Amino acid sequence: MGAEMVEAEVMRNVLDRVLDPAYLGQLLEEVNKRFSQGMEGLDFQIAETERALAKTRKAIEALLDLAETEGSAAAAGRLQKREEEKTRLETRLRCLEARLEQRKLTVSEEVFVDAVQRLRGKLHEDSILERRRVLKSFLQKIEVGKERGTLYYTFPLYALSLDELVYVGSTPGAIRTRAHGSGGRCSIH
Repeated sequence: MGAEMVEAEVMRNVLDRVLDPAYLGQLLEEVNKRFSQGMEGLDFQIAETERALAKTRKAIEALLDLAETEGSAAAAGRLQKREEEKTRLETRLRCLEARLEQRKLTVSEEVFVDAVQRLRGKLHEDSILERRRVLKSFLQKIEVGKERGTLYYTFPLYALSLDELVYVGSTPGAIRTRAHGSGGRCSIH
């Protein structure tokens, strides 16, 4: 295959197969499912961490009382260790709560369709440089053989700003998403 033919086939396959509405509906389901994966037992972990934190705070109070009444030097070392444990538990609790909020995050169909339409529109622009920039945003690799090729791609979720995502429930804390969402590959002929 010549370079121009490969470029034409890549463009055709991206528009007809990768950015196909039926395929993208499945992709949207997968993206929303991934946002909520790994959340099993999160409520239990939060409750356990809260219990451990309450126990540590009580121990700190008891050590402070001991240090004030007895003036014990040994209590100071133990108090420092308990303060470090409290800080570690508070950090863990904030992380767990952020993950709990993350499972409330979904990408709405309207936002997803709009992002895809913007991508498709940019692929129809006159500027070859712009089309190539857009393709590079989600094509990971192109393998070309004598008669066939394979496209490896991801959907650029970073193209969706966090303002465009829909929250189900309260305002989330720290939300982390992968730079790219679901992807796949397709053959080009």
